[in-house]
Amino acid sequence: MAKGGFALMARARASLAGPRLLIGGALCWGLVMVASYLVYEWRQTGLNRFHLATMLGIVFSGGVLGWISGLTCARFFGIWRRFETRLAATLFFLCIGTMGFTMVLLALQFRQFYAQWHDPFLTKTWIIQQIETTAGAVYQFLVLGLPHYLPLAFPALIVTSFAVAKRMR
Repeated sequence: MAKGGFALMARARASLAGPRLLIGGALCWGLVMVASYLVYEWRQTGLNRFHLATMLGIVFSGGVLGWISGLTCARFFGIWRRFETRLAATLFFLCIGTMGFTMVLLALQFRQFYAQWHDPFLTKTWIIQQIETTAGAVYQFLVLGLPHYLPLAFPALIVTSFAVAKRMR
């Protein structure tokens, strides 16, 4: 293996977080996402939604998966770099990971709900229906879902990113 390959492997090994930070942080991050969702819903509807439990599960799971992937990527790209780079990597990857996984889980939920009206598997119409269902889920998340992250999740992202970037060396 070339010298660059050894450096890449060393960076990959160093970017792995300890189990306490990975698991504990993931659970805390998922709970912060749920709290932010609840605050927004409480202010908008008084928590009067029939699908609240499903959405809380999606938001929590998206937060957990987003933390695990986001922290690992942020550490991989930010470790052994200046503080500004570590902070930018942490902000970017935690945000993208959390939003991305939440969006994917919402799209899967849409798929499960609308599957009863879809055509048979792998037909041309079925493929179009899958694309449209996924696009609808992504659109709804971007338009209706992102504001749920503003009350608590966005400030928590900034504070958490500073803390993670400061700890990372």
